[in-house]
Amino acid sequence: MSLESLSALLDVMAAFSGLPQEIRQRIASLLQEQRLATGHVLAAEGQEGDELFLVVEGTIELTKLQTDGEVTVELGRVGPGTLLGGVFTGHPRGAIMTAAEPTVVASLLRVAFDSLCLEFPQEMESVVAWLRQQLHIYQIKAAINESPLFRNLNAEAKSQLEHSFQWIGLIAGETLFREGDSGDALYLIVSGRIRLLHARNLVEGNGNSSAPQDRQWLAELGKGEVFGEMALLTREPRSATAYAVRDTQLARLDRASFDRIIHAFPMEMLNVFIHQMAERLREQNIGRNPRNSSAVSAVVLMQSPMAASFAGQLAKALSVFGSTLHLTRGSLPALSGTPVAVDASESRLVSWLNDQESSHQHLVYEADAIEDAWTLRCLRQADILFAAVDAEDDPRALAARLLLLRQQTGHKIATNLLLFHSDHSAFPKDTKKWLDAIDVHRHWHVQAGCYDDAARIARFLTGRSVGLTLGGGFAFGLAHIGVIQAMRDLNIPIDHVGGTSMGAIIGAGCALHFSRELMLEVMDKGCAQSLKGDYTLPIVSLLKGKKVAGAMGAYIENTDIEDFWLPYFAISASLVHARMVTHTTGSALRSILASCRVPGIFPPLGWDGDVLVDGGVVNNLPCDVMRAKVGSGMVIAVDVSPETDFSVTEQFGMHLSGWRVAKHRANPFSRQQKSATTTIAGILARLVRFGGVAHLKHIRSAADLYLQPPMERFNFRDFSRGEEMSQLAYEFTLAEMERWTSLHGQPWAGDTQDQRDPTHLPDSLDV
Repeated sequence: MSLESLSALLDVMAAFSGLPQEIRQRIASLLQEQRLATGHVLAAEGQEGDELFLVVEGTIELTKLQTDGEVTVELGRVGPGTLLGGVFTGHPRGAIMTAAEPTVVASLLRVAFDSLCLEFPQEMESVVAWLRQQLHIYQIKAAINESPLFRNLNAEAKSQLEHSFQWIGLIAGETLFREGDSGDALYLIVSGRIRLLHARNLVEGNGNSSAPQDRQWLAELGKGEVFGEMALLTREPRSATAYAVRDTQLARLDRASFDRIIHAFPMEMLNVFIHQMAERLREQNIGRNPRNSSAVSAVVLMQSPMAASFAGQLAKALSVFGSTLHLTRGSLPALSGTPVAVDASESRLVSWLNDQESSHQHLVYEADAIEDAWTLRCLRQADILFAAVDAEDDPRALAARLLLLRQQTGHKIATNLLLFHSDHSAFPKDTKKWLDAIDVHRHWHVQAGCYDDAARIARFLTGRSVGLTLGGGFAFGLAHIGVIQAMRDLNIPIDHVGGTSMGAIIGAGCALHFSRELMLEVMDKGCAQSLKGDYTLPIVSLLKGKKVAGAMGAYIENTDIEDFWLPYFAISASLVHARMVTHTTGSALRSILASCRVPGIFPPLGWDGDVLVDGGVVNNLPCDVMRAKVGSGMVIAVDVSPETDFSVTEQFGMHLSGWRVAKHRANPFSRQQKSATTTIAGILARLVRFGGVAHLKHIRSAADLYLQPPMERFNFRDFSRGEEMSQLAYEFTLAEMERWTSLHGQPWAGDTQDQRDPTHLPDSLDV
């Protein structure tokens, strides 16, 4: 095609019609013509976008692969006068461009485009703005096609939505609407993250920003999700407040457009919203709130040389659960050239990053703890911050840097602390000094170079953490050691552990990475031996509790729960306030002892004006506590209390002589079975375990996997048979886990079978 013909075509195109004629002619002179046969692929999805294509003759078909890489989505066809390509953003192609018939295109290289912007900065601003608008249209179309709510609509309905949505951008911390506002629109998230919560949970900030007073919210939503539709359907005021957790791009559908599309496609549109409402009710009914998007955008702030490879390891671990991109300063070569126009460089960068979020399930930004443009941009784009530090460093320096970065970005990103350790054999220590100096959501102990720790954090981010809950049961609790060993041998991760009474003791050993042999040793010296010769005048209790405290202290004295390798909790009961107490911080020894103080056998434990006893009184198998810790992750419950664990061979009548019972038990020729349960200790132990046995149905419904090793041939005082009980539970767990995974897959490894109960699918992220 001649230069005059190309110039004439540019004259009638919206992108260039406002330019002076000499600039249009200059553009025409830079165009390079290509002739394509039918079926020829002009550009592949993911290919570097370094050209702008102008369709001169013929038709180009646009298609896109779904995230599974197999299903193709048709985005439409375009003809003469259409501009295609990513020259403005420089990002990889978001669609496959194929000639549907013999076609002629003219291409403009990005280098040429940039030179035009430098030569004619003011005139080219209109072209940049037009390209930005077209990019928004394309991104809205892609978001509709990938949205779980809209992607199954017919082509005509989706086309109506595409032309009705309007583009909106929010900066991090900006409020979109407040509870009680008039519901005038619904929103589709193109990129970013929106948090929904009740107004009573808000503390007002400056300007349009809001921040949660506590960490309870209704939902946290990511790309592809729709919200705000209830106010349009019911015509009632907003029932929640919505604000941007980070820089967020939205597509807005106003009430008039919504009503028009509902009228045009009543069955299709109502069906999608009924499905959405049903899904939210299901989540509430199974206790999986707050509801969160599983898409993750995290920034790792490198402060420790030991953390050099961590961002890459985290990205690798996240890739198990979806397409993941690891971004560093050197990841943006196409964007580091000469600025092309006023504000164009920043717009190009933001658009490129948003496009990466549309193309990947997870993004991991790697930055340094310095106040430069790249670090600040990472913080504005991310949902969650991981500050990676050497555990031996001074926390005050990091605290000052984080404060400055938060002031620079204008919002408080959820902060997690990664404490790196070079010595894998020693317990972490002095964690509290970090937590006192820095306001963090949670902390993680990381062994330098350990991929398993990165994988544990990836499971947390994607709502696939595995929580192990261990019940109480005196000597029966030794079976927990076999369960833990079986999970280790099967490579089933334990991301969070907690328990009651004996479950709290063995859970602590698990959280400290004790070996099977060491846990058996602790049980022998800490429990079996401490029950001998520790008697006292039975006014408050049968035993002093001194021996067990000394024996346990030999292993964990001067250790805080915050120093455990794994997140951990123990359950005790308050006699003063008649409630359950969950120990997650403070002295590990005192917390574990409080959880094991069986009333009548051991004396209660004084605790800051409270009096604590064995947690089995209120919650012998705390699955509900673990569910709150791991959200939509997997809860494995281990119940070692036999359902029938009391002798009926000795008859209890209207009265009972202790002397007669003692005489009977001392008689070696008595034919009647002698049971340890018909003693004060046995009765008290059984009463404590009612906290689990009496609520067995509820316990099973709260857990994804309920394990109850067959312990009937043992009794509650068989501490000397720990090896035997552990081996029995080990073999039992191997068989049960093989059966369970054959039905449900391995959700902790990204492998979920279709047979898995949909109410237990991982679906939340607590940040």
